[in-house]
Amino acid sequence: RLLALNLPFEVSLQVSRNGLASLPDWSREALPELDLSKRLHRRRFEDMMRMSVEDAALRMVLPDQDFTPDQKLNSYYESQTLWDEYMAETAERHLREAGGQLIILAGINHVWRDAIPDRLELRSKRSGKPLKAVSVVPWRGSMDEGGLPTCADFVWCDACPGGGQEASRALREQRARLEGKPLTFPAGYI
Repeated sequence: RLLALNLPFEVSLQVSRNGLASLPDWSREALPELDLSKRLHRRRFEDMMRMSVEDAALRMVLPDQDFTPDQKLNSYYESQTLWDEYMAETAERHLREAGGQLIILAGINHVWRDAIPDRLELRSKRSGKPLKAVSVVPWRGSMDEGGLPTCADFVWCDACPGGGQEASRALREQRARLEGKPLTFPAGYI
C-alpha cells in the first residue's frame, strides 16, 4: 500500500514565499500545530541551505548558544517545519488508524531525527499510543568514526561496498555493455 504524506505543494509554496501568516484562516486551521522553537533543527536547516549535507550534518553536534537565526529565512523555515509536521501527522494518523508498520521515503532535510522521526514520536506519545520511528540517512561523507553523522539512527553509506555509488557504477557498466543489443532478456544481463 502506498501512502502520500506530502504537504500540498501550493501550501508549501505560499508559506515559503510569504510565511504562515499569509495563509487564510480556514487553511491554517486545517494544518498541524508547528513547533518552530527547536534551535538545533533551525540551525541544521540553515546550514543545509548554505553548505553540503555532509558539512551541515557534522555541525549538528555543536552547541547552539552562539546561533542566531537568519530572519530572511523565516518563511522558508516555516515551510520546512510545516512540511515535517504535516508528514509526521499524516504518518501518525495512518498508523493509529490502520496499525502495522510504515516505511517513509522522504527527502534529505526530512529524514534526520529532529525532522519527521522525532515529530512523529511526539505526536504518537500525545495521542496515547507511543510509536518508535527510525531514521536512515544517505551518506556520502567520511566513513571514519568521527566523520559519520550522529543525528540519525542509521546511515546508508553511498561510498562503501554495496552503497549507492557502487550500484550506480554497476548500472552504467551494464548500460555500456548492453548498448546496441536487443532489450529482451538475456541480452547480456548475465
